[in-house]
Parts: sequence; structure tokens; C-alpha cells
Amino acid sequence: MSIGAVVTALRDYLGLLGGKTLARLAATAILSLLASGATVGLLALSGGLIASCAIAGSATVFSVYAPSGGVRTFALTRILARYGERLSAHAISLEWLIRLRRRLFVDLAALPVAAQRRFASGELLDRAMADGDAVVEALPGAVLPLAANAVTVAVSTTVVAAINPLAATLLAAGAAVIVAMETHVSRRQRRLAADVARSRGAARAQLIAATVAANELVSLGAIAEVRTTVAGRIASAAVKRTAADRFDRWAAAAISVAQAATILVVVVAVLMTPEISLPRATLLLLMTIATVDLFADTHRQLRQLTGSAAAATRLALAAPAKGENRPAPSNAGTAGVRIDMPATGISAHPGETVIVQGRSGSGKSTLLQRISDRSDDILLDGQPSHELPARAVVLVAADEPLFCGTVAENLRLGDSDLDDAEMRRLLGDAGLGELTPDTAVGQGGRAMSGGEVRRLAVLRALVARPRLLLLDEPTEGLDASTAQRMLGLIREELPHATVIAAIHDRHRSHLAGAAHRVVEVG
Repeated sequence: MSIGAVVTALRDYLGLLGGKTLARLAATAILSLLASGATVGLLALSGGLIASCAIAGSATVFSVYAPSGGVRTFALTRILARYGERLSAHAISLEWLIRLRRRLFVDLAALPVAAQRRFASGELLDRAMADGDAVVEALPGAVLPLAANAVTVAVSTTVVAAINPLAATLLAAGAAVIVAMETHVSRRQRRLAADVARSRGAARAQLIAATVAANELVSLGAIAEVRTTVAGRIASAAVKRTAADRFDRWAAAAISVAQAATILVVVVAVLMTPEISLPRATLLLLMTIATVDLFADTHRQLRQLTGSAAAATRLALAAPAKGENRPAPSNAGTAGVRIDMPATGISAHPGETVIVQGRSGSGKSTLLQRISDRSDDILLDGQPSHELPARAVVLVAADEPLFCGTVAENLRLGDSDLDDAEMRRLLGDAGLGELTPDTAVGQGGRAMSGGEVRRLAVLRALVARPRLLLLDEPTEGLDASTAQRMLGLIREELPHATVIAAIHDRHRSHLAGAAHRVVEVG
């Protein structure tokens, strides 16, 4: 990946850094440069001091105070600057990660419901979170150390050139060779890592599919064949992992040889200069060693940088296209909206409840998803539906999930300021008085009955105060009295909102008198 591609990929996410964070970033860059420079200076000056002390007996005058003071200064600067750099870098990463995750969830909320459901299993969401973590490591884990090391190498080479131009030329040439090798290693490691990830993913997918279909495979007598196939994929992934590890070892050895060769040729150049003093020769040698050592992690930093850019590209692909972004989540008032769907003849006004009724497979859920997805042929308040703020329209799907946690944590996804007293009131009004805000819902709501899960999902939507509430099978798992109680609670809590509920034919009796109009589909 070229430098231009890296910059392009990270540019949008760099814009999330605020002014205070940018100032902290500049301070971190300075601290990183001081730490790298002090590391080289400490080794070079201490070596020169030791060599000077070795020959001090033959000198008329020798002062240890100035060089020893320099050694102490470099040592303290290295420790304090490195500590400050890491502290500041972690603060930047955390702040950037908070802003990036907020941006990510806003982007996900702006996606159509059908696209959002791709994240329901958690696998894509986990990958998106991992990509976000990779993006924020670009600056502290790659850009800052690479920039600091580049400046330090330039300064070190200049100092060496002032003492021995030939040694400086050889040091610069060796550094260029090492950087070229590190760049090649980084690219090769990235390709190998991608191959390993694909192989592991294929093996994992095959294993999961075989586990899910285990009973069918046994009945068909195909379990042995599938076991062989899965074992082959696992073995293939292991072979690629071994090849990647072998390349890492050989690459590390080759880079070490290049570093040693650079140091050796500089030593030869210094030894070929007879007029140079022992302290200066020692200083040059140790400065060369410290400078070359700065390249030890260059391939890792380059891999981190390109990996962060690739992660940013994946996140950008998951976000809505430019020009199609919807406004940031906002309720923008509590009044309902007028909805018009000329193609279906459905219309509703603020404060009305419309029941969409039909048998299974008649298209009720599809209709609600079209409204939630803001299709172009749907008008809200006479305007294209996509112009309405995102959270003004809330859909409670038939399989609406609850997150593993407590009742309070789930309800506060709808309203982060909801207090415990208000929760208890809502739970009691919904016939869930036996639950408390601290009640655990279990993984996906498994600690509760289907009816309790449905009512909690509806309550979570209610506290978000949408202007248009879409309910898919809200009475599923509820008896007639409880269903009517829930619909009454919806109208009580959202008296001005527009409510559209999709109901199966068999639940028609649950809604007697609850709707302003009933629309038959299918």
C-alpha cells in the first residue's frame, strides 16, 4: 500500500481528532523525538566518556563533569520523555477511539435496517470494533515512532558526517538498505497474514457448518467425509501459519545481518582514519549501533500503519456512501409525522395507530422495513423520508434482540438518562412488575420468556420517544388482555406519535378498538 493510499484511507478518521487532541499529538511527537534522540545520545556519549576515562591518565587536564552531566541529562530525558510519550499516546488513542466508535455507531444507525441485520450475529460488529482499534493505533503505534526515528537518524548521520564523512555515507547507505528490507518484509508479512486469516476463516466456517448440520450428516453417513474435509482445511491453515512463522524468523535474521554489516563497514571506515581519537571513534561506533538499532521495529511499525489504513478502508466501505448520509441521531421533537405511501394506499397522521394485518408471508414485515429504510416512494410530513432524523423512526422487529446485561442497561439504550424510578413505573405498566432494573436478561434475553422479551423491546423503543414507531408482531407471545395493555401504554407514553403495527390475522381480537384504521395486505 503506497503512502498516498495510506493517507487517503486515514484522512477521514484523522478529522475526528479535536483541537485539544491535536495539541496533545504535537506534544507526543516532540516527546517521542526527545526519547529517540536521548537514546542515541546516551549510548554515544557514555561510550565516549568511558574511552576518555581510559586514556585520562596520559592527559594533562581531564574534566569528567561536562560529559557525565550530559550522560545524566540524556538518561533522565530518555526516561521522562518515553514515559510522557506513552502516557500521552494512550490518552490520544483512548480519545480517538471514543470518537471513532461514536462515529461508527452513527454510521451503522444510518444504514438501512436490512444492512444493519448483517451485524446481528456479532461477527461483523466484532470485526468493525477490531478495525476501529487498529485505526487508532496508526498514530502512536506507527506514525509517531517512524517520524521520530527518521528525524533521529537524520540528526545522527549529520553528527557522524561532521566527524567522519565516509562513515556517515556508509551509515546512510546501510540505513537505506535496512529500510528497503523492512518495507519488503512488512509487505510480505501482510500478504502471509492475509493468507493465514483466509485459511483460518475457511476452516472455521467449515467447522461451524459441520457442527450445525451434525445430525443430518450422521443420518446421511457423510460425517467421516466432512471430518476429513475439515481436518484438511485446518491442516492447510496450520501449514500457512508455519510458513509465515518461518518467514518471520528468516526476515529477522536477514535484517540483523544487514544491521551488523552496516555497523561493520562503519567500524572499518573509522579504523581507516588514523587521525581520529579513541573517544571520537568510540562515540561514532556506539552512535552507529544506537542509530541502526532504531530500525529494529520498523517492519512492525510499517505493518501497523498499512494495517490501520486497511482497517480504515473497511470501515469506510461499511459506512453510508457520501451524499446519502442521514442526519445524526436526534429525536427532533416529539410530534408525530404524517406518512404517505401512494404505492400501497397507506397513510397515517400524527397521533394515529394503523394496524397492518395479514397472514404469514403477506408482506407485513417487508412493508415496515421499507418504511424504516426510508424508501424514496415514502413521504414523511410531505418530504422524502430520508430527510427525517434517524432516531425519529424506530422499528421494533419481530426478532428484536436484547443485549446481555440488565434490564436497566437495555432500556438506557433508548434513553441514557432514564432513572430507576421511571423504569419501575414503566415495567409495572407493562405487566413486568416482577422485574427490577438490576434483573439480568441473559444472553439474547434467554433468561426471560418470549412475552417478556417482546415487552422489554417495546419499552426500549418507547423511552427513545420516536415520532414514528413501527412494531412488527408486538402481540406475539401475549394474551389478549396483555396485548391491549401494551397498546394502551404505547398511546399513553407517545400520544402524538404515529404508530404502525403489523399484526397476524390470528391476533385480530387482541386489537379491538385500539386502531384508528386497519389495512389488510396480501
